[in-house]
Amino acid sequence: MVEEFLKAGIPIRKMDKLRTLLERQGYRLSHSSNMMDYVKIIYKQEIERIKAKIRQGVATREVSVIYDGSTRQGEAIVILVRLVYND
Repeated sequence: MVEEFLKAGIPIRKMDKLRTLLERQGYRLSHSSNMMDYVKIIYKQEIERIKAKIRQGVATREVSVIYDGSTRQGEAIVILVRLVYND
């Protein structure tokens, strides 16, 4: 649920406001302050997915990976991958 909120750009704290609706749909949720702990885990998983994709397709090429994010956890992360071919 946390990952989907992040993908949609919905702050995790809004989960508390939507709790009744989500629980009617069968989701069991903890308080948003507890759900924030998952942001770090999801962030690390996403970095590993990106690394795997880079390794998979361009193992023999030089690659630059530049990322930036806000100081507030889980609000915005920008990742730019630049690959230069010799052609």
